[in-house]
Amino acid sequence: METGFAEDLWDLLQQPSCSWIEVDGNYLLLLSALDVGWYVEEPVYLQPRWGENSPLVYHFILRRPPFNQASLLIVPVNPEVDHLVRNEGWRVEETHFGR
Repeated sequence: METGFAEDLWDLLQQPSCSWIEVDGNYLLLLSALDVGWYVEEPVYLQPRWGENSPLVYHFILRRPPFNQASLLIVPVNPEVDHLVRNEGWRVEETHFGR
């Protein structure tokens, strides 16, 4: 069965625009949630993932009106997330284990 032009375009849309850039799935989930009306409850928490010497992650508490539904989303620190946090002006609280 021969694929049509529309299917080829769909396949193209499914490919990342820059294959050399790795984007965390939870970062994309955060952007999607914001697009559909969720908001970030402040502060955003910045802490090591598992323990003092592990990579840092952001803990976003997301809320969705009108039901005030809450969800926690954990996103690894990377330049894109740092930029989003700065641009949105979200207050960040750093938490460190064992201190």
